[in-house]
Amino acid sequence: MKVVFIMGAGHCGSTLLDLILGSHSAAFSLGEFKQFGPRSAAAGQICGVCVEECPIWRGDLNSALQKIVVRKGGFQRIVRLLTRQLRNPYRLVAQHTDKNIVIDSSKHPAWIRNRLSPAYLWHGIDPHLVYLHRD
Repeated sequence: MKVVFIMGAGHCGSTLLDLILGSHSAAFSLGEFKQFGPRSAAAGQICGVCVEECPIWRGDLNSALQKIVVRKGGFQRIVRLLTRQLRNPYRLVAQHTDKNIVIDSSKHPAWIRNRLSPAYLWHGIDPHLVYLHRD
């Protein structure tokens, strides 16, 4: 399994590259996964293609990812941190979509650095970084 991170400044072409890579039959694009949250999932703003009958974002994957990624206060934050120590969200996406390549075009270096830790969650996953820049 491979995870492709697209990093770069705003308006660098990351959305276009994300769409091109995500159109491959073996790949699944998360878009800017950094924007994932309860409001975006409920409103269908994650993908927007088949909002009402989406088999990916309306199923178990949505609730499983929210337990790992979504920021909340107090006790929920502790639970999220502990859950993140046990599960890799990209592995979850690959299992639910039956795709070998997962693409995250969140662009921000701190987001990518935080996703790559702890390192033991990446056993069997090959992360790749694509850095885009404007001239």
